Amino acid sequence: MSEREKPTITITFDGLVLLHFAEDKETNKSWCDAMILRVEGHPAADGQQAAAAHDFKIDITGAPIGEPAFPKNPLTGDLVFKVIDAPKKVSRISSRPFSRVVDGPVDRDFRWVLNMGGDDFHGNHELSPTKHHHQAQEMVQTDQHQPQAEETPQTHGLKTQTITINQGKFYTVRKYKVIKVAPGSKEGEEIYVADRIGCDVELKAGQMAVLEYDGANNKREQIKFLGGQGKHYKIKVSNTRVPAAKPAVGQHPEKKEPPRPGDFRHYYELFDIPQNQQFEIWSPGEYRKMLKEEAQNAQHAVAAASTDYQHPCDPVACGCES
Repeated sequence: MSEREKPTITITFDGLVLLHFAEDKETNKSWCDAMILRVEGHPAADGQQAAAAHDFKIDITGAPIGEPAFPKNPLTGDLVFKVIDAPKKVSRISSRPFSRVVDGPVDRDFRWVLNMGGDDFHGNHELSPTKHHHQAQEMVQTDQHQPQAEETPQTHGLKTQTITINQGKFYTVRKYKVIKVAPGSKEGEEIYVADRIGCDVELKAGQMAVLEYDGANNKREQIKFLGGQGKHYKIKVSNTRVPAAKPAVGQHPEKKEPPRPGDFRHYYELFDIPQNQQFEIWSPGEYRKMLKEEAQNAQHAVAAASTDYQHPCDPVACGCES
């Protein structure tokens, strides 16, 4: 891509991020709330699965204007990214007839992103996360024809932070293959999903965008991005697992660390969807390992669910057109 073709600002998202798209038809405005799931690590206890800690951080390159400098970590409070004096509109790229089960070119098509409210998942629900203000709340199920289940998931105090974006074009940066397991099934389906999402923002010469955040003493601060020839900025948003500590040189762990549970399940802590209606997402290798261990456990009459497995923490979306 030439300098002339590069967008002024590129925002990318990796890890546990829920993109919720919304619009106000009366004002013809639309926006995206990028909800960061602040998962704190803890071991399995009292019937609760273990969770791997995640690290939320934002890295900015391109010499934007900011006083004081943008904090590296930790980030607190909700953030707002907005373009000044411009139409408030976000869009999503779709470029061709689409099939999630066929490995085709990415083509920046946003539809590779897992859509919790789409036909692939909970298309019979009107899914919308609550306004959380650092505390996820239970959702109200809107489809009255959905069978009522006996158990309802708990949020376990899951905290979230939001980055609200009022202008930009969203797309898939890259994708790969995972295994989707439907509720109540053991049969897996190979599908292709996005594991990095991008958002391009164009600024005209002299136009400005700002990123608002909580600075010292909860004072609202701004980072400014100015448009103009040769101006290019990158905002990298990540919320990925904290790497496990490695043993010191010459030391060996006394026993192998048990596998960690996957992360896709954390998204369900934002919605009121009973556990027996929840999908699972596996990496192909871990899915094969699970099937092998289930077969071994069956021979010893041990429940396979007693073992946790790891699968990726990919961004998902809701509020999309399905």
